[in-house]
Amino acid sequence: MTIKQEFKDIAVQAIVATPTSAWALITSLTLAQWIALILGVLQAAYLLRKWWREETEWGRRMRSLTGRPVSTRAVEVES
Repeated sequence: MTIKQEFKDIAVQAIVATPTSAWALITSLTLAQWIALILGVLQAAYLLRKWWREETEWGRRMRSLTGRPVSTRAVEVES
């Protein structure tokens, strides 16, 4: 058996086993675990969006075109 054939067999087994594993995970979660999972995904998406808008060159350019400040970080005000 060649290495390519072994990789192909491993990939096929992973594809065949994934739906079963995913279904077992989905059906075993409680409501509290679902809520925690969804909130975690939402928080990760929000933080990724925030990082993209503040730290990437594309985000800085888009923010400067809209006239809003580049960063949403707190700014110290002199009194």
